[in-house]
Amino acid sequence: MNLLCNSDNSYALNSTYHSNVVALLGSLSADASNSTVGFATGAAGRGPDQVWGLALCRGDVNGTSCASCLALAPGVAFVNCSGIKDVSVYYDRCLLRYSDEDFLASPDDPAAPVQYGLNLEVNITGDPGRFVGLAADLVGALSDWAAHNSTSRYAAGVMTSAQGFTTTDFAVVRNIYGLVQCTPDHAPEACLGCLGRLRDEMPAVFYGTSGAQFNLVWCNLSVSSCHRPRRRPRSRPFVRVHRLPLEKSPSKAM
Repeated sequence: MNLLCNSDNSYALNSTYHSNVVALLGSLSADASNSTVGFATGAAGRGPDQVWGLALCRGDVNGTSCASCLALAPGVAFVNCSGIKDVSVYYDRCLLRYSDEDFLASPDDPAAPVQYGLNLEVNITGDPGRFVGLAADLVGALSDWAAHNSTSRYAAGVMTSAQGFTTTDFAVVRNIYGLVQCTPDHAPEACLGCLGRLRDEMPAVFYGTSGAQFNLVWCNLSVSSCHRPRRRPRSRPFVRVHRLPLEKSPSKAM
């Protein structure tokens, strides 16, 4: 779990704004978990006490799992970002944001902060640059699939390297697993643009590690050398890319 307390604007507990946040989060959780694409936006209140929000569940979780994940977010937000008006909470299975600013009106804000989560327990020691390059290629292929072949804007898949990569625990890994997701209301090009921003940051942030998550409210991606079984998608629109072409061997000079 990761979270961002996004502003210095504050409110008092048990205030009208707080009541509006509680009401909005309840409706977002219900709407997202009952949606075929696990997504909901909304607003509550008016004037200076108005709050806007968004909830998104990972593309392969069912409604029950979506609801249970979103149910955790308010408690975390109210404790760790107590009294802050603009908060983003990122779990593996879901994300949630609420704010006193209408961020729903500007979904592709280039100033929106990117949240990172890195697996630092196991690092890639053998040719980490090649590992990052293949991971970026995987993300690119999945991004194109999610944007153009999935109404849920979600895709997951694996890339295989015959040569493999050594790690700090002396294992050799040959598979790179990835998933990408945009909010379902994103047009294909907007989805590609959002995921492209995250992909561009991979070389600087992801280099040497064996797994990472990159989060914006409107899109997210994760890559890892470890496979975590995913649940069955809740409906047909969720598309998975199970295998991409094997890494090409360098051509021999004539």
